Amino acid sequence: MQIPLLRAFWVEPFLQHFGARGESVGLCLESETGPGDVSDLPCPARHVHQAVDRLIETAGGGCGCEIGYRVGRQTGIRRLGAFGRRTAAAPTLREAIHTAAALMPAVHSARTIGLTSGRRRACLSSRVAESGAGPTGWEDGFVAALLIDIVRLAAGDDWRPALVSIQSPRQGYREFRDELDGVKVRYGQSATAIELPIELLDRPLPSSDDRPVPTAGLEPFPEDPVGRVRLVLEFLLRQVEDDLRADVAGVAALVGTSRRSLQRHLALREQSFKRMLEQARRDRALRLLDRSSSKVIDVAFELGYNDPSHFTRAFRRWTGVAPRTYQQVGL
Repeated sequence: MQIPLLRAFWVEPFLQHFGARGESVGLCLESETGPGDVSDLPCPARHVHQAVDRLIETAGGGCGCEIGYRVGRQTGIRRLGAFGRRTAAAPTLREAIHTAAALMPAVHSARTIGLTSGRRRACLSSRVAESGAGPTGWEDGFVAALLIDIVRLAAGDDWRPALVSIQSPRQGYREFRDELDGVKVRYGQSATAIELPIELLDRPLPSSDDRPVPTAGLEPFPEDPVGRVRLVLEFLLRQVEDDLRADVAGVAALVGTSRRSLQRHLALREQSFKRMLEQARRDRALRLLDRSSSKVIDVAFELGYNDPSHFTRAFRRWTGVAPRTYQQVGL
């Protein structure tokens, strides 16, 4: 059972882009460590893609590929969490690309980054597997901008490729040549890719000796479907959309499978959805109640309980004490 996942910081630039225009993607991705701080929260790629697709369709402002490229240029590689910081901190362009390729499976489980070299030219590419959640035009435009920005770490801000290949098919009749200053664009290719001179690969990145390399990494996504269902539940319990339900039918729809298939996969691993949901609610309740400002009734509603008394009984079953006592004593 394939459950493609991506990190919150991968889509956060689109929330900012449309938020500045008064539009909302309808995703709650904020970190619990501080207001406005976007976390490494894993998100179901299928749902994120659908949410952004709907917004681009209703908000307008250009084709998806054009919007994605524009958002990518505004963002830049350095602003993409630990992934971007570690990539930009590499000593050479070649090592920056290798760093990005090694980290990408922990950023977007269905996407890869690759580098191939010839005698004079190299090709930097990114591809979404056929079994993944795409490709989509807006994400391919976003990735094209990031690939160019990685090369510009060594080549300078004025560098541009002669050709950009896009994995997703051309959308309508609009192209984003104005965004690329007339660079040729090919759609429906095997990968989103750019070519670069081979001599750039071993060029040192500016100030690489003085720039501290971030030690924080990214936890790889679990390979087992049970582990990925846990992450989907964590995502769902943060959301406030009415059509996103943290029940077996809601999770099955979110990951693109049937309720029966999901339950069968869990049963094969001696796990039940009910037990996993209880554990996810318990863990989130403890995190929320550790905040001094959290009210028990708000926590109950956020976790999907229509009656706060039901939450109190469940919390007693999990911990042996009432939620208010937990807060007061600080267990």
